[in-house]
Amino acid sequence: MPEIIIQWFMFALLLHPVEECYNCNNPSITEKLFIVCNWKEEDYYKHKDIFVLRKELKTDNKIKAHYRGKYYEESFE
Repeated sequence: MPEIIIQWFMFALLLHPVEECYNCNNPSITEKLFIVCNWKEEDYYKHKDIFVLRKELKTDNKIKAHYRGKYYEESFE
């Protein structure tokens, strides 16, 4: 039994960076807690019942600001 738990834990540790990377590149409001880019409701503004990612926010860390800028570069090319 402990071997299965160790294998599950290793799988979760290996998968977590992939999930973090996906979350940073594809911002969305979620209940799940992320370490690097934890997108919250204040990161968006509401426009006609649609949440739109703000272009900048003063409380962003450097990584989150980078991915926010990257999102706008890719979205409006």
